[in-house]
Amino acid sequence: MMSESALLRTYINDLAVQNERTATVARHFLADYLAFVNEKFDTDLDSHVAALRSDKNDVYEALRSFVHHLDQTKLKTGKNSPLTVMQKVKTAKRFLEYSDVEISATKFRMKVKMPKAVKREKNALTKKLSGMF
Repeated sequence: MMSESALLRTYINDLAVQNERTATVARHFLADYLAFVNEKFDTDLDSHVAALRSDKNDVYEALRSFVHHLDQTKLKTGKNSPLTVMQKVKTAKRFLEYSDVEISATKFRMKVKMPKAVKREKNALTKKLSGMF
């Protein structure tokens, strides 16, 4: 993993106080956001957050671009499911909010479209099948 920013390290440490497993998953999910920021904005995470705070960059455009990045690199390649992609974006959003970047829930829903999760149809066991067990 790339070197963590001070903001990211603080966020992960605060999560670990409540639940170590949550912190581990968040660190894993945010690694994708860190790589995305380095690639797309050619900057480190702390500078990216500072630019979002000062409105130099649009937070909704950054998150929308992150969804498209995950769609191309993780979803279409089969490395992640739609639910995992949604969780990664929500984790990035929580990190940004923790870092004092203002994000309106309504604007987020309107401007950042998540991939749809495919719902499997559940079928009940028939009497014939249930007798086999």
